[in-house]
Amino acid sequence: MEGLGLQRMLGPIYDRLDRSAGMRRFAARWIYKKPVHVDYFARAVLLLASWAALDTRFAVIGWKSQLVALAFFQAFLLVRIALRLGLLASQLELHRARAGGGARAGKGGRDRV
Repeated sequence: MEGLGLQRMLGPIYDRLDRSAGMRRFAARWIYKKPVHVDYFARAVLLLASWAALDTRFAVIGWKSQLVALAFFQAFLLVRIALRLGLLASQLELHRARAGGGARAGKGGRDRV
């Protein structure tokens, strides 16, 4: 968020949502099966709020604007997938480095990661 200059605007909102005991109890009881996933609730709320704000701000009327909206949302999802894969790759590299210099499963071998 810092790269876009949104840290000062969205940081306090995110912190307040993330540290709210009531929201965490609600998420643990009604939303998530495992309490460890409650940490993602504030991000989910902000994502849904941004989708709702975008949806109310830009009306999609006609086939041209539908194609533009479709392209925008597809690009958004592709960026999210790319970020998730990048994070996964960096975590995998970290685990391999800790396991002893990039241990990989060979023929008949076991992966130590």
